[in-house]
Amino acid sequence: MAAIMVVASAQNTRLVQKGLIHPDQACAVPGRRITDSLVLIRDTICYARDRNIRLVVLNLDFEKAFDRLSHQYLFEVLRKVGLPDRRAILNLERAVFYFIWGSKWERVRREVLKKPKEKGGKGVPDLPLFLGARFTALHLALATSPSRNPKTTAFTRFWMGSFLRRKKFLPIDLRVPVSFNLPLFYAFIPTFLKRFNLEQEELQVLTKHRLLISCVQGREPVSSVRGLAIGEPSQVWRNVNHPALPNRLRDLSWMVAHEVLPVRSVMHSRGLLQSATCPRPGCGAPESVRHLLWECSAAVDQWAIAGSLQFPYLPAGEVLTAQLMLYGVGLSPNSKKDFTRIWLTLAATKDATWTSRNLLVGRHMQIPPVAVIRMAAATVREAVAAGGGP
Repeated sequence: MAAIMVVASAQNTRLVQKGLIHPDQACAVPGRRITDSLVLIRDTICYARDRNIRLVVLNLDFEKAFDRLSHQYLFEVLRKVGLPDRRAILNLERAVFYFIWGSKWERVRREVLKKPKEKGGKGVPDLPLFLGARFTALHLALATSPSRNPKTTAFTRFWMGSFLRRKKFLPIDLRVPVSFNLPLFYAFIPTFLKRFNLEQEELQVLTKHRLLISCVQGREPVSSVRGLAIGEPSQVWRNVNHPALPNRLRDLSWMVAHEVLPVRSVMHSRGLLQSATCPRPGCGAPESVRHLLWECSAAVDQWAIAGSLQFPYLPAGEVLTAQLMLYGVGLSPNSKKDFTRIWLTLAATKDATWTSRNLLVGRHMQIPPVAVIRMAAATVREAVAAGGGP
């Protein structure tokens, strides 16, 4: 079995083997050619014949040396030739999330980020799910589907026979030997199916990796949004990923909906700040996401200025509520046809408010509400010019 794994690994690295081992190289001795070994054997035989020395030439099949090879030793050999170990996936996934957040502070659980965008996630690839689905579907298809290589099918059915019979994927035939215990590399399959709750799926699903991934992602619940009724969060995540919003505004709206914008109350709850008080002069309330964008006196002044004269995209007489401003829900039926313009304007205003707050905290710069509104208007014009709005 180990020899077959070595052969399979050799097939996967055949494109780089010429750079690792010279075609004329003998065994693992660099610089020694096969012809040199043949000359040594010839000279040894001639030496024994000339001196009437009894000599036996024994030809050994060195592939047999791998039949009793330790799996751990084999994995160590694979690591030495450049194939990653089992921790490579964890290290790669950790690097992906460090890149997304820009630091080791992960504000949202990784399971949420792996959800589809329409369910409150970011669509980050789930490496264990993707690779596990490919591995499981490949070997189950080899064992249960007609193949042009009967040896591969027989080998796979032997090692997975007991598992396939328990799942009733193969009929019980006492004339065909099977292994009662799954080997190390096939023991992963039952663990994978149990982890992602795929044990009851049909064979037609288990042999196609795309169906496996779709099945797991389809069962993911929609991320909830605080203060909204059932069904409304789906509309929120559609608004967050609205095509009219630039990427910056989408990310801001996503963090607002998850309430993970790094305001002082969020950082204080994670032990990163000693105080959660709003940095605005004269405001002693805790700085939450809702407080920053809606309840703070600076935010109240900004939304009061953001009228129809400043923003013609905000309909006159429209009652602006916190849910409409934060999530884009609760718009009156008469204004739904102008939702794209309204939502782009609201998102740009929130971005300008967040920028002015960061200038206050980082550089102690007081930005008047009129300047904040002008920043938002410039963002709207840039988005419209880039084709993001009507």
